[in-house]
This record gives sequence, C-alpha cells and structure tokens, in this order.
Amino acid sequence: MTPHLSPQSSRLVLWLKRLVMGGFAFLIVIALAGAVFQRTASLATERRFPVPGRLVDVGGHRLHINTRGKQGPSVVVEDGLMGASFYWDSIGDKIAAFTQVTTYDRAGLGWSDPGPLPRTSQQIVSELHTLLQKAQVKPPYILVGYSMGGQHVRLYASKYPDEIAGLVLVDAANFDLVPKGKVNPPSPILFDLLYWTAPLGIARLYVPFVLKDPTNNVEVLKFRREMQATTKALRGAYHEIKGNSNWREVSSEIKNLGDKPVVVISHRIDEGDTLGEAGKHNRSELERQKALLDISRNSRSVVATSKLHTFPVYEPDPIINAIRELVETLRKDAPTH
Repeated sequence: MTPHLSPQSSRLVLWLKRLVMGGFAFLIVIALAGAVFQRTASLATERRFPVPGRLVDVGGHRLHINTRGKQGPSVVVEDGLMGASFYWDSIGDKIAAFTQVTTYDRAGLGWSDPGPLPRTSQQIVSELHTLLQKAQVKPPYILVGYSMGGQHVRLYASKYPDEIAGLVLVDAANFDLVPKGKVNPPSPILFDLLYWTAPLGIARLYVPFVLKDPTNNVEVLKFRREMQATTKALRGAYHEIKGNSNWREVSSEIKNLGDKPVVVISHRIDEGDTLGEAGKHNRSELERQKALLDISRNSRSVVATSKLHTFPVYEPDPIINAIRELVETLRKDAPTH
C-alpha cells in the first residue's frame, strides 16, 4: 500500500520535484547558451586570424605549414605536446634571417584540420613526411624538437635517415630510461573532462589562468588564448594526450643516429635542485637529458641559464645559436660544383 502523505508533506515533495526539474532546466539552458557562445567565438577566431602560410592536404585532411627564408638547409620545427606553430613565430623569424625555416601545426592544433585517430607519434611523423614532400620543402632537414616534439623528430630521423642533416633537441622528452615494468600512463581525468566540455565554452573560463605570456605582450597573449580556446584546439589537445599513451612502442622504434650531429639543449638544474626527495624529478630529468647524448657519436650538450622548461620563450638564443652553427657547418661541408 502507498503510504498516505499529509498535505504539508505532499507540498514539500511537489516543491522538491519542481526544484530538481528547474535545476535541470537551468543547466540545459546554460549548456545551450555556452554551446552557442563557444561555436560563435570559435568561428570568430578563425575569421580574425587568417592562416599565416598555407594549408596542404596530406590525405583527407589539411595541415598548416609556414616556410620562411630562402637559402637552405631547411630547419623544421616540431613543437611540444599540444603546442602550435605560433609559439615559434619570433624564433622562426630570427632563424629565417640566415636559413630556411618551416613551422607547422599537427592535426587538430593551430590552423590544421583534425586528423585520423589515434594521434600517435607514428601517425604524426608519417603526416609530417607527407606534408614536407607535398609542400616541396627539400631535404636535408635540421629537425628541431621541443619537449614531446623531441620524440617525434627522433622517430622521424629513425624512419627517414637520408633526409636528416642534424637534430636540435630542446628539453626533449626521453622515455628510453623508463623502467620496463612501468605501465603506460592513462589519460588524466582532467583531459577527459576537457574533451566533453570543449563545445560548451567552459575552457574559456580557465584558459586565461593556465596560459600566460612572460613577455607581457598583451596582443600576443590575447591571440594565443583565443587560438587555444577553440573547440578544435581543445579536442586536438585531448587526442594528443591519448595518442601519446603508446610511448613505449615509439621508444622501441627509435634508432641510434650514428654520426648525425645532435645538439641537446636543456634548462639549467643546479646541484642544489637535485637534493632530497623534492629533487627526485630533477635528478631523473638530468639523467634523461644526458642519455640523449648517446643517440649519436656526434653530439654535444648546451645548458640554458633559465631553470624553466618553457625557457625557449625566455631564452631563445641557445636554440638559435645551435641552429646557426649546424647550418654553417653543413654549408661549409657541402660539395661544390
């Protein structure tokens, strides 16, 4: 039998039902408003910031590529995880003053279209190879890999060694020393949440807090925040995180580069930064950077003065100087006709 409710209890139950339904209706309205705003803002960003270069079809989707400078050898920049070509604009302009430089956006990032999944390093390298061929950027290449981009350029050099003149690894990721029993890291819940909420505009509330510009250039910062807050860019970042979960397989495919010139540039870690439990990460990072010197018999180390992983923004000169030295050496050793 259904228990009999007093008039007061019935009114309370009815009020609670209305409150719950009203709450759901409010959330739906907010979500729809956020979706409309995000869609409008994303389209406005695409109109406001036209492609600085060109879009090249690499097999069903287009990648953005921007090549500057005329005389070779060609420098090709691979940015870090979730990065985009516009982070290298100022450095690229300085490199273009003495040699050809190419920056590009991986699928789903910057001005590039989303690409096939998963976004593994193998897929990224294959698309870059096709892109350079179709864009007629001629080898040999000096590949510059920052952070996770270091893994991509090492794999590229392993797959296409005849196209490579040298590598510049900038605070490059190195999984060679990760214990074999270590399980591949899952995608963080934060990024799963990012994927599902990307079309609702929620990310626009926290992007200003996580994306800062130490150069205090207001216009550049506004541009970067808008580009990173589009639905495409947010979901592109998610797919890169997911695609990187096969890093152990990628590491097994990377080969020694023999006598290819390699410059390993890293941020500064002082002896005091490695002490105690708090310095455990720094000790591991030192080991990983030193191990990168073993990938070639013709390698050298450069240490920046900055202690930050983002030192290319603060201190680009070590990168530019390393590239310039490689370029000058290659030109000097090039056969004359």
